[in-house]
Amino acid sequence: MAYAADAGQPAPTLPQGNKSVVTPTADGLGIRKAYNENGDPHAKYAREVCFYRHYGDSPLIPDLLDCLPQEPAIVMTKAPGAPCSAIRLSASERCRLSEDYAQKVMDLLSVEGDMNALKGRPFLDVGAQDLRADVLAALDRYPTDSRPSERILHRLRGAAQEIFISKEMLIKLDWNASNVFINDGAISQFIDFEQACIGTSEMLAGILLHNPFWHARSVFEVLQRRGFLSQPVASMATWVHFSFAAVLADSHARTGTAWDTSRLQSAYQRHVTDRLIELGLET
Repeated sequence: MAYAADAGQPAPTLPQGNKSVVTPTADGLGIRKAYNENGDPHAKYAREVCFYRHYGDSPLIPDLLDCLPQEPAIVMTKAPGAPCSAIRLSASERCRLSEDYAQKVMDLLSVEGDMNALKGRPFLDVGAQDLRADVLAALDRYPTDSRPSERILHRLRGAAQEIFISKEMLIKLDWNASNVFINDGAISQFIDFEQACIGTSEMLAGILLHNPFWHARSVFEVLQRRGFLSQPVASMATWVHFSFAAVLADSHARTGTAWDTSRLQSAYQRHVTDRLIELGLET
């Protein structure tokens, strides 16, 4: 989902994303989210419902009020506060909020659901090893229109070939600032789980670190302090590359459209190169 983030422009109360349409319930107390045709709507529904049920004991996600598989749609409570993408932060505020964000992600994931219960579920029957193989296959098929694009794809393929598979967990590909709510200066809740997938802690670390809204070093240090990661910071280059590759593969699978050289270079700079610099790594 995308929120207005231009300076001076207020974020809409109910944003309309590119994967769903959101409306208030008749009583005004809840939110109804209907999935559109950008990707398989039933797959998006199934993945999101699984995520809600897996982590449903956590106060850091809305309560799931109703499931409407025929539409498909869900009804949930409103997230308190405003999306983080609607705010402007100083450098110090960004570091502080990034630490709180990482702490809250760790708190959410500490509510462990039964991974065995996910086995055989529609659209979530692909494990972390399969995700790696699918991303590699998608990169091999990905069309490029220039040498700069091919160089980026070469780096992404190299990272996907290097990663290892550790303990599996339910994660999601999209943790952007539009899907994170802030209330009274602290992270209040996370929303939007239609890109849920089975991955690993290292895969999730790469996903969290490759988001330019958050301060990468601050996030990484929290993940290490909480015992979520044991690898040194230098190893994160591989996982940041893989997370970018997974998002690129997902976009191509949903839309059937490859990014042109300009868009690919710009995205790679923001989500990979700049993040590695922020981690203190040479690129």
